[in-house]
Amino acid sequence: MNLRERLPFLTSISACWIGRISDEGFVDESIRLVSAYSASGISKSHWYSVRARFTYEEMRNGGMTDESTKTKTKTKKKKKKKKKKKKKKKKKKKKKKKKKKKKKKKKKKKKKKKKKKKKKKKKKKKKKKKKKKKKKKKKKKKKKKKKKKKKKKKKKKKKKKKKKKKKKKKKKKKKKKKKKKKKKKKKKKKKKKKKKKKKKKKKKKKKKKKKKKKNKGRHTGLSALLAAAQRSAQDDTSQPQ
Repeated sequence: MNLRERLPFLTSISACWIGRISDEGFVDESIRLVSAYSASGISKSHWYSVRARFTYEEMRNGGMTDESTKTKTKTKKKKKKKKKKKKKKKKKKKKKKKKKKKKKKKKKKKKKKKKKKKKKKKKKKKKKKKKKKKKKKKKKKKKKKKKKKKKKKKKKKKKKKKKKKKKKKKKKKKKKKKKKKKKKKKKKKKKKKKKKKKKKKKKKKKKKKKKKKKNKGRHTGLSALLAAAQRSAQDDTSQPQ
């Protein structure tokens, strides 16, 4: 009875013998490690420890095809080497895959980090730009306000100056008018005085002329003196005492 018949639930056998073969051709109480797949078809490797007494024949039927020990050992070694190589290859592949995965992950992480950094930088730049814009706007507003204020001040100053000028002009005009009036008055007064003087002079002249006319043909000297004294005496008597 071989191993396959003893363990009917196994579908594929891949085993290695641990122990020694006795002189009678029996296998000692040895442990056979069996790697097999269960009949249910689950692709998971199960390891079974089988404790039993196997004959050399069973050993042969369990997987060894050649009868000679040399060939069996050779085949066994070859299989072991192949298995080892396969395992190594698998391990290498797995390692490579893992490395690749790790590299990919690292690359992805790096990319993500770079993207994040870029995004952050962009955000920062945007923020800076916004801040700058705001500052510029504020500055512009301030400048505009200052300009407006300056303009207003200038206007006010101009207005004040104009007012002052107007006032000054008015004052000057008034002064001029007053001066003119005064001058006119003075002139008028002077004229009046002159006229009066002229009139007086004319009157005096007329009186003189009249007197001269009256005294024409009269004796001058003593008779005139006498006449003047008589006139004076007459004037004195006519005045009330």
